[in-house]
Amino acid sequence: MVTRQASQPQALTVVACATGISPVPSSVHEALSDPHWRRAIEEEYAALLANQTWDLVPRPPASNVVTGKWTWTHKRRADGSLERYKARWVLQGFT
Repeated sequence: MVTRQASQPQALTVVACATGISPVPSSVHEALSDPHWRRAIEEEYAALLANQTWDLVPRPPASNVVTGKWTWTHKRRADGSLERYKARWVLQGFT
């Protein structure tokens, strides 16, 4: 009796990066040294301030600070061309 049939793994297709597109950075230092990613970071920061998501304030003594990290990705159109560089500041709420 056969209950399951082994499926063949599907071949993965690799999309070649177009020339002139900056690779996704692995650190903040790399992102800030590239003008495309720097502009994406600045746009995200300006949006957070404009939407009054949070305010930068001096740290009160004996208080915990909520930390976060930057995430970067390429946003692409349906045809695979680059739409924009996207940077997001993600808070680590467990701290």
